[in-house]
Amino acid sequence: MSEYLTEAEAAAVANAEGVPVSPRTLANWRWAGNGPPFVKVLRRVRYRRADVVAWAQSQISAPRRSTSNRTIATVGG
Repeated sequence: MSEYLTEAEAAAVANAEGVPVSPRTLANWRWAGNGPPFVKVLRRVRYRRADVVAWAQSQISAPRRSTSNRTIATVGG
């Protein structure tokens, strides 16, 4: 298994980490300066596996509590 991934392979790794993303979305984000870091290898875009995993994990928020259990303060109470 190569350390350098194509867009399709990088998208599959991100999906496996819980971040649903398509290869086309990666290309759009790359153009806009977003998404996981990438490198150029012989004029081809590649993603390092460790970079994709780290980026995907950084996109997942911490567990949250339900907002339906909030206590609502009453006026004068």
